[in-house]
Amino acid sequence: MAKINPRCMVSSEGLEYVIRNPIIEDAKGILALANSVSKESEFQVSEPDEFKMTISEEKKWIERMNVSEWNLVLVAEFQGKIIGLLDFHCNSKQRRLSHTGGFGISVLKEHRNQKIGSMLIETLLEWARGVRQIEKVTLAVLASNDRAIYLYKKLGFLEEGRRIKAIKLGPDQYVDDILMARFLD
Repeated sequence: MAKINPRCMVSSEGLEYVIRNPIIEDAKGILALANSVSKESEFQVSEPDEFKMTISEEKKWIERMNVSEWNLVLVAEFQGKIIGLLDFHCNSKQRRLSHTGGFGISVLKEHRNQKIGSMLIETLLEWARGVRQIEKVTLAVLASNDRAIYLYKKLGFLEEGRRIKAIKLGPDQYVDDILMARFLD
């Protein structure tokens, strides 16, 4: 199973956060996070009305992810509330891609700049180093998301490519999708 031991971490402002795997009871909180982030961030690919997962579907997803040895979900919790999520999927079904996996991450706006993203990604990288199969961790980020790109570079991710005008924000309004990766130490 892709499990980590829960860990308390202290933010840049001295606030305590818990990084852990989700449990079934977190389904409602994870959905609330996803809905909030989709409405508050111009850096999401999906628009708010496109996210239609139910609590029942979210519970099943948590169950599936928690029994997978190649996939990992982490939540960041602050005072009992889910405020961040990292979702990693390994390419375990295709042998020639099985050494890689990609992740997505989201943090509530009011908890950004607290090192939550760093905590989640560092926890992922530590876990991935213990999985013999995983050699490379990948991600995609909108070229307009300067703060996320700065964080990824600070954590050792390099730009591998760019999908030009991959995301259409509106009429004649596009943004590139940057592909980044980091090989594990």
